[in-house]
Amino acid sequence: MSGYRAVYRLVLLLGFALLIACAENPVNLPEDVIIDPSNQDRLQVDTIEVSFDTTYSIPGVVNTVDASVLLMGRQQGVEMYPIIKFLRGEHSANNVQVLQAEFKLLVDRFLGDTTTNYSITVYPIVKNWSDNTSPIWQDVESAVDFSHPIGFYESQKLGKDTITISLIDTALVRTWSDTNKSDQNYGVYLDFQSDQNFLIKFRAGPEFRLTYMAEGDTAPSVDSTYLTRDAYVIQGTPPELDTETYNYVMSLFPRYMIMSFDLTPLREKYPDGIIISSGEFILPIDTSASFIDPSEGVPLRMRAITSDPTVENPEIDSSRTGLSFDAFSYDSGYVKLSPGTARKDFASLYLQQLLEDPQAFTGVKLDLRSAANYFAYIAFRKHREPLPGNRPRLLIYYWIPPETGN
Repeated sequence: MSGYRAVYRLVLLLGFALLIACAENPVNLPEDVIIDPSNQDRLQVDTIEVSFDTTYSIPGVVNTVDASVLLMGRQQGVEMYPIIKFLRGEHSANNVQVLQAEFKLLVDRFLGDTTTNYSITVYPIVKNWSDNTSPIWQDVESAVDFSHPIGFYESQKLGKDTITISLIDTALVRTWSDTNKSDQNYGVYLDFQSDQNFLIKFRAGPEFRLTYMAEGDTAPSVDSTYLTRDAYVIQGTPPELDTETYNYVMSLFPRYMIMSFDLTPLREKYPDGIIISSGEFILPIDTSASFIDPSEGVPLRMRAITSDPTVENPEIDSSRTGLSFDAFSYDSGYVKLSPGTARKDFASLYLQQLLEDPQAFTGVKLDLRSAANYFAYIAFRKHREPLPGNRPRLLIYYWIPPETGN
């Protein structure tokens, strides 16, 4: 009979894609659950609760040098300050007379009270750095010359698309164009002043514009080919999190969750096997204990692990595709695995294989995608929640081959 079941499963799986167009949905299933009309009466849906969960933190802060945005502002006791180096282009003139230097910051998003007033002061950095985790940032006071402001901006209208800041120290800017002094280009630090909490997302890679006269020139020239190396420094301490009540994921000060689920009940109920068609992973959250960037939502990702889930720094199973959670709204109170391909992959690459081999993987790691592009921490409810509806759980949609039916 085992050979028959294997053939049947293969035929059934291949037939799913062909049958979806004419399939009916007798139990109002999600769109990614594929219906086999010849076995509609054998479709089953079971709930499996998470059997283990915990949360771990990673020491330090995320590296922001490759972020797509530069964060500036203050939220939840955490402050963020852009740091930028402007590097002369390959064909830039050398050792010029600087007439004007300015850079433009493109505002991607403003988070906070729209009446917030703030100002920006630009200071020269006096020590070398490669990113926001460089040792110099352990002592910002000695890394930045706060006695020498070289640029200013005063907010006048929130929601502006572009902020332009002129640099008044042309002698300093001149060293940036001098190939003999390139090792002295430490860049600038953008400090902000405001008595309110706010957060601005600038697009990374601000444009630097240099107006200059080179030797022998009769008219000013403009160079906007300067490259940038930028990041933002993260200061302060993360808010205190109630890890006894919740599992957290967090950006900037990275934190992740580990969860495991036991499919033994399905394995015992159907010793001859089932075919899992789709899987939903539902993770309830408490928005009142979370800080969520409304422009990002909850961009959660999931990857399988092969090491002990009770030990930090898990080993990632690189053989399985990572999956994304994007189905979230404040009203729903939970985040779900993204519809479509993610749920089908969850069924075939995770659940089906774990059902057939309990040692296929030991659990899943859940953390935030692109964690350097926003500030957020999310409080997920634990598996020991008193109310079943508040517990993290799986909804598994599966078929019972005819010869294994009850």
